[in-house]
Amino acid sequence: MFYREVREPGPAEIQLIDDASRIAGIAIERDRSKSALAMAFEKIKASEGELSQIVDVIPQAIVVMTPDGKTIYGNRATIEYCGLSLNEIRADDFRSRVFHPEDLQRLYEQLRKALSTPVPFENEYRTLRKDGKYRWFLIRYNPLLDENGKIIRWYATATDIDDRKRAEDRLRNETVALREEIVRSSMFEEIVGSSTDSTVLIQGETGTGKELIARAIHNRSKRANRAFIRVNCGAIPPSLIASELFGHEKGSFTGALQRRLGRFESADGGTIFLDEIGELPAETQVALLRVLQEREFERVGGNQPISIDVRVLTATNKDLNAAVTEGTFRKDLFYRLNVFPVQLPALRERRDDIPLLAEYLI
Repeated sequence: MFYREVREPGPAEIQLIDDASRIAGIAIERDRSKSALAMAFEKIKASEGELSQIVDVIPQAIVVMTPDGKTIYGNRATIEYCGLSLNEIRADDFRSRVFHPEDLQRLYEQLRKALSTPVPFENEYRTLRKDGKYRWFLIRYNPLLDENGKIIRWYATATDIDDRKRAEDRLRNETVALREEIVRSSMFEEIVGSSTDSTVLIQGETGTGKELIARAIHNRSKRANRAFIRVNCGAIPPSLIASELFGHEKGSFTGALQRRLGRFESADGGTIFLDEIGELPAETQVALLRVLQEREFERVGGNQPISIDVRVLTATNKDLNAAVTEGTFRKDLFYRLNVFPVQLPALRERRDDIPLLAEYLI
């Protein structure tokens, strides 16, 4: 607005000038913000470039992922192992091309559950080498967080554990072969030849082969083609043992996000082997007694009886008679478990087994 003579601006003109100055300030500030943002991106690119150079010299396979798990970078060790280009590593089908088909579902399920929380996790998977062979890797996932604790990147590092896994498998196979040889060479038929479904209590010192006897009983029973479920009662926290054995309903306790079947339901029609039965908490002893008496139970948090057909085998290295006297083990439960007692002697009392063991091991 232009006037030939000098005059005082009116209220409307002052407002117009004020609005124009505000618009000009916003424009200037926007330009400054754009410049600052551009500089920040340049610094980030430079930092990521330096980080990539550092990561590339590490001889361990490392993969960088977005918060939702999409691969955006693989270091030189990853590229050399897989024989893929960086663009192929970034592709959506990267995991299906690299991981063993039998491991994929387990991998995807773990990623789906774990990537939403900023907590490191790990698992073991088989990955395909460029020569077409699979090797076992321990893959550890660690989150990178911003100042507000929000996930901005995931870093996955892979450690080759193939030699260890093969040694474990070899030892496991040798152990199974040894157990089968002992079964063939021993007079277990006297113990397990009957077709009865009686409850068996196996007692003996640690290392006397209680689980071996339990498996032999199962393998020679009419349930041999059904499940054999082993539960180490001493290895499960007392607060979780009931849920582990009998399952739980959704919402029955903190963390029970869905219904879960227990070991007894998994063993339905087969055999359940309760090792270290002497460690069972008193309240769980009551529930087990009901299973033995009525062949039914209720899940934790549920009120619907569930009927089952399971043979129960138990084992302990404790003196249950003494535990009953001390009041730490229920007398009525002991009688229910002790229908068919089996007492295993220690190796020092089975000298005939020593040559067999020595021949196998040497």
